[in-house]
Formats: sequence, C-alpha cells, structure tokens
Amino acid sequence: MNARNELTTITRAGTYTVAGTTASDTTNLTVNYLGSSLCTDLMFASAGHDLADGTNPFTVRAYGTNWGLMVGSLALTWVD
Repeated sequence: MNARNELTTITRAGTYTVAGTTASDTTNLTVNYLGSSLCTDLMFASAGHDLADGTNPFTVRAYGTNWGLMVGSLALTWVD
C-alpha cells in the first residue's frame, strides 16, 4: 500500500473455486473435468482450479435427467 492507501502489488497463490447456478434436475456437473458439489439451492462449486497468466478456459459439462448432456465454456483472462 502506498501513502494514498492504494494497492501497489498483487499476487495470487493456491487454487480457486469456480461456482455458478444450474438447473433443478442436474445430476452431474464438472468444470474442466474436476467434479463439482451440487447444492439444493441450484448452485454448484468446483474447487482446485489453477489460474495462469493470460487466458484461462473453463468448460462446464452438466447432465440432467430431462435434457441429457450440455456443455458450455468461458474464458477468464488474468492480467498481472
């Protein structure tokens, strides 16, 4: 922190959790092939993801009893 109470450096360490919402009949969900916890409030959490400098792609694969397999993806860009 500097004299104006501004951050002057930032670092990251460890792994991160990817979280989101899902449909009520989801029975299985992975993020980049890592398992997820499905919660009763239609939220999911997938722990253990690393963030690298630059673009970090995430692919979510969900299976629901009424709609089968769905795949979605997004990319997060980390700028240091």
